[in-house]
Amino acid sequence: MKSDKIKLSIIVPIYNVEEYLEECLDSILAQFFTFTYEVILVNDGSTDNSKVIANDFCQRYPNIFIYYEQINQGLSVARNSGFSLANGKYILFLDSDDCLSNDGLKELLEIATTKNLDVAIGNFIHFYENGKEDVNKSLVECGVVTGKEWLYKSLKKRKYMPAVWYKLYRREFLVNNDLHFVPQLINEDQLYSVQVFAKAKAVSATNIPFYRYRHRKGSISKKVDYRSALKRVDSDLITTKELISISTHLSDARLEKMVIERVIRLLKSSYTSLAQSEGVEQKELAEYIQKANSLKLYRYVRFSRLSHLVDFITLVFGFGCYLKWRSGWFFSKKD
Repeated sequence: MKSDKIKLSIIVPIYNVEEYLEECLDSILAQFFTFTYEVILVNDGSTDNSKVIANDFCQRYPNIFIYYEQINQGLSVARNSGFSLANGKYILFLDSDDCLSNDGLKELLEIATTKNLDVAIGNFIHFYENGKEDVNKSLVECGVVTGKEWLYKSLKKRKYMPAVWYKLYRREFLVNNDLHFVPQLINEDQLYSVQVFAKAKAVSATNIPFYRYRHRKGSISKKVDYRSALKRVDSDLITTKELISISTHLSDARLEKMVIERVIRLLKSSYTSLAQSEGVEQKELAEYIQKANSLKLYRYVRFSRLSHLVDFITLVFGFGCYLKWRSGWFFSKKD
């Protein structure tokens, strides 16, 4: 199949999702696509029955599904692996425990193609194990604008979501700007999305709920123990440093402040989880507090609401004081 005929590449990273994978892949086949597309299944070292399910789809639909297997390296590397194999004009990153909704993706792709967008943003539906569903209400719709403009509008309205999976990306745009996911990050979308929007020249957001986001128990984002909390802090420190660097080249002081303020909230959240996790070692925690303090994040706080004043005070006095205020025990225990 010639790559110039493929309009869409759907990249599906897979890791121990045997319970949800078939539903995910069936939802792709249920789309009424009138164009050529491919689905790249990246098995990231699954130890359950996911490999068998994925291979079954590849055998039944060899002209659609492509199977790739690697040792477990995490979501970022799995997405990068899938991207390296993709030939479509546009890319969709579909998480293997989620699925697609009705025919919305076709409409979103038509908009992206007609307007030659770097990024086409749709919308998504939250769905839960108890059967409850609701459409995301935090989308900032817009015509064709730059990525920086859409990022600013979304942050200003406090409706920004960095998740990559409800967006379509022009492959050539990603290749030309060398945009890849950083390995081993927990919140990899936080960094990737800002990198994308800092470079994108043509972005549009339309209220087309084509994606179904599953809320389930036991997902990575909900696990909180000491070691996983520590890993999250390490990840968020890397993200913070990278985003500070990127923000200084945005050529927009307002956007720079907003990006860094969001990172401050992210970092505060991860440090709070670390301080409140069981088995935390105070000496190690103190070392991580020093790492956060060395960033001098108070320099980036602007005063437009009371919460910003709280941010400024806690950051000036250091993350140790902030954690004492949030957890109430850090300085009450002896080494």
